[in-house]
Amino acid sequence: MNPKLFAKMLRQYQDRLARAGRPVAEDQPIPSGISDKIEGNAITLRVQGPLDGGWLGVSAADIIKRLDAAGATEIMLLIDSPGGFVDEGMSLYTDLRQRAKDGANVRTESRGLVASAAIMPYLAGDTRTVAEGSLFMIHNSWSWLFAIGDYQDLQKESTAVLNGLVATTKLIRNIIADRTNTPVDEVKAQMDAETWFTADEAVEARYSNEVVEPQPDDDDDPNEVSDAIMKQYEASQERLVAAVVRRFGGV
Repeated sequence: MNPKLFAKMLRQYQDRLARAGRPVAEDQPIPSGISDKIEGNAITLRVQGPLDGGWLGVSAADIIKRLDAAGATEIMLLIDSPGGFVDEGMSLYTDLRQRAKDGANVRTESRGLVASAAIMPYLAGDTRTVAEGSLFMIHNSWSWLFAIGDYQDLQKESTAVLNGLVATTKLIRNIIADRTNTPVDEVKAQMDAETWFTADEAVEARYSNEVVEPQPDDDDDPNEVSDAIMKQYEASQERLVAAVVRRFGGV
């Protein structure tokens, strides 16, 4: 990933967390990680951080691997995410819906913030709860357009990006409309405006079934910068430096 795009992505996540009342300092990594608790045929999987393939947060592939390894038929997914890449969110949504069709009981719960692409895996739950104090946000798909070339190259790139944004926005819109039983035009208006929902508003808008009191778990404070988070951060920096070296031949 180009370092300029990496920086834009970081600022976007920081902004969403700040608007959710959880600012992260510029010199600190975005809190992220995956943890699970398995009891018999039940798994509780906690996902925190961006769904961005592991650049700053977590990867849908890693989440799916844990679900495969557990082989659970009772699935509870706890989500606290500022969003990420559409394909990551869609991959997780599709996997969870297939597990539900195969007989698994899929439940999801918001544990702080469910924004942007994170709304898709959240809506995959047949039972969807929201912890008090949580926030939701939906908007149209974004792009970090970055191209090198003359006006013809930029024009082609812009057209391709525009077509992709239209397609992904429509995809998300239809999923939201279907899972919340909301008219497509109403969802379109909400996404066009970038709409935020409180926990109670999420229930009223049929994103969630009910508001629940946050339940304690075995994890540390989600805002604490743990060793695991620092390792993820350091790994992302190594990938960034490698990308710069490949592009520019050194730094």
